[in-house]
Parts: sequence; structure tokens; C-alpha cells
Amino acid sequence: MAQIRQKWQVAAVMMGAFVLLSATVLVRGKFAAPTTSYNEQLKMARYLLHGTGFVCPVGPERNDPSSWYSPGYIALMSAIMAGFGEDSAVSLAAIRLANITAMSVAIGLYFLLGLRQFGPKVAWLTVALILLSPSLLFKADEIWDTSWALLGGAFLLVLFVTVKLKNPLALLGSGLACGGVAMINPCFTLCYPVWVVYSWWTQRKPGQKAISLLRHSTIVLIGFVIAILPWTIRNYLTFGELFYLRGNLPLELWSGNASWSDGYGDAVQGNKPHPVFHESETQRMTELGEYGYFKACREDVARWWKQDKTRFVHLTLRRMGWFWFGRYDFDLSPSRLLLKIIGVAISSMAGILGALVVVWKRREGLVLIATLLLFPIPYYVTQIMVRYRLPIEPVILLLAAIGLAELWTAKKHPLTKNSLRSLSEHNNPPLNPTADYH
Repeated sequence: MAQIRQKWQVAAVMMGAFVLLSATVLVRGKFAAPTTSYNEQLKMARYLLHGTGFVCPVGPERNDPSSWYSPGYIALMSAIMAGFGEDSAVSLAAIRLANITAMSVAIGLYFLLGLRQFGPKVAWLTVALILLSPSLLFKADEIWDTSWALLGGAFLLVLFVTVKLKNPLALLGSGLACGGVAMINPCFTLCYPVWVVYSWWTQRKPGQKAISLLRHSTIVLIGFVIAILPWTIRNYLTFGELFYLRGNLPLELWSGNASWSDGYGDAVQGNKPHPVFHESETQRMTELGEYGYFKACREDVARWWKQDKTRFVHLTLRRMGWFWFGRYDFDLSPSRLLLKIIGVAISSMAGILGALVVVWKRREGLVLIATLLLFPIPYYVTQIMVRYRLPIEPVILLLAAIGLAELWTAKKHPLTKNSLRSLSEHNNPPLNPTADYH
């Protein structure tokens, strides 16, 4: 009966999130609205529909193979366009509807994670915070792979944190799932080792030797490699180099650390030299080819690093602050400024409060802290935008919900000095998953 009630609650959360997000996009008149002209992923989906293949989205349509993005989301958009028309309002609405569906399922999964690990109070509070988050609400209409990265991270967290992977087939399947998510967006890749180790740790038997961790991890790794191998082989045969799924890292490093850059993604728009926004760089990428351009960026970055390492470190530290507390332009309207402060800075501070509570007495949530520490590393050294942190926004808010729930409990039941130790021990039971996966 409890499991049935849990399933109905998760379904209700998903449906409620879908209705709210859809209504938000509809009221703002964004459902069928044209997207930004510089959306590389949408351009690649159009070119794929034309039969050109996965080709460069910058400059005129041509046979210039692309390594810019993973293929999953682009293939999905191309399939939707095939059914509803390439540039029709219906196809744009259908893509946004698919994105909203992915985001809604992700919210339901975070509710499930909160319910299984921390109880109903934290779970419902997490949902409330997510649905009130300006960052998530106002990005729901965007046509990027962000919503699907959000869903992929939510699915893998629930899988590794709350499900017992009891046999080799289950472990292999979890590796395939990791690879499948990376084929949409590889942003969670640095978190995979921590999730796998956590999964092993929480289901190990007393006296079990560490060699079993090697077996556990190897099987997951085999599944992961199987999932990404076809695209990796395609990239190697096409570009003659071995790299992890996407070849655009040199461009991101170049854009975020060039002499004209302040390290923030939005700053490259306008007259800043970037192939998406600047005509001379567009021409240069067309002449060199996409991957040739990426290699030129790599050479520039290596030269800049040798010339001024201090500037790289300074920009990295600056981006770390921006990632967690926001970057604020003076030309923002008061309402947008307030929304950004709430959606980025206050959200982060509440998450930090929750992280401190987890360290103190809810240590089953340490895996969430590890996720937040690892996820942003690529953005610290390249460039950041608000949407880059959206895939982990619910993790931040789940930690915030843990902190707020503990503060509420402390207010209702003030702790005496003598009861602190026993309550801390009570709130730190052995880490045991709560579901089986056969």
C-alpha cells in the first residue's frame, strides 16, 4: 500500500509540475515563439533533417562534420521536425512540450529521491522550492538540451542512490544509462565515479573486501563504454583524434579566457570575437572547418596559458563566484535583478545551509554535496551562463529543503545540550538503499 501511495504521489508531482510549467510558458506567449537566431542545436537539427548529417551549425549549411554537441537531443528535435514541419510553430511548440515533459519527470524523480532518503517533509518542500525557482520557471521555454540533462541527472541519482544494483546485469544497465545520458549531454560525467562508489558502499556486506568495488565499477564502466563507443568511433574516424564525445572544449576555453573576455558566457555576444556572434570569426570557422577552428583555439589557449597563468587563475576564481552567486549587470531591470538574486544567490546560500546540516547530522546526503562539488568544474575553467547550472539546481534546492526542515524541527523541539549527541546519532543511521533492482 505504501509503495502504491508513493507512486501516486510521484505521478501527481509530475503532473502538477507539467501543468505549472506549461501554464508559465503559455502565459508568457513563448510556446510557439521563434527561438534565438544563434541556437546551434536547433540549426544542427534542421541540417540533420535535410540529410546533411551532424554538421557545423556556424556559417552556411555545408558538409563540415561537427563534434560540437552530443547527438541525442539534436536527433530528437530533428525527429519532431520531421513530424510537424521544419520551421513551423507546431514543431517549436512540440519541442518545448517535450522539454517541459522532461523537466516535469525530473522534478518527480527529485521528489522520489527526497521521499526515500529524507522523508515526506523534505520531499514536498523540495518540490515547492523547485516550482518557485525563477531559474527553472523562466528557462522552461528555452530550446536547449538543458531540460534533458536535468532529467538524466535526476534519473541517475535516483538509480545509484536509492536502488540496489544486485547483479551484473543491473550494473551493466546502469552503465548503459550513464552513457545514454552522456550522449544527450555529458555535463554529469565527473559525478559518475562518486555515484558508483556510493552505490557500492551502501549495499556492501559486512566484511566485504574492496576488490568487490573494482568488480562493481568495472561492470558499470563496460556498460558506459558500450553506450558511447559508436559516437566515439565516429569522431575518431572523422577527425583523426580521440576525445570524449564533444570536441568543442578548446572553443569554450578560448572564449572564456581570451584577452577580450571577462569569463562570462553572455559577454561573448554582440561584437565580441566568437564564431556564433562575430562575422569575421564565422568566416574563419568556415574556411578552417569546425574541427580545424577548434584546433586553432587549442593552440591559442596553450599560448595564452604560457604567457599569463595568473590571468587564467583569476578568471577561474571569478567564474566560481559567478556560478554560485551570479553576475549582475547594471542594465538589468529591478524585477529581473531580483529574480536573479533569488534564483541564483539566495538559492545557493540556502543550499550551503543544507549542506552544513547534512555534514552535521544527515550524512546520507553527502553524495549530494559531492555532486555539487564536481559538476561545475568544467565551467569554472571555461565559461558560465545561468542555464549551465540548471541541471543541478534541484540538487541545490533539495539540500536547501533538508536545511529548512531541520531548522523547523529545531524550532518546534529545541535541543538541550545533553540531547544533541543522541539526536545526531539518531539522524545518522547506516546508509541503506530503500529499493531493489532485479
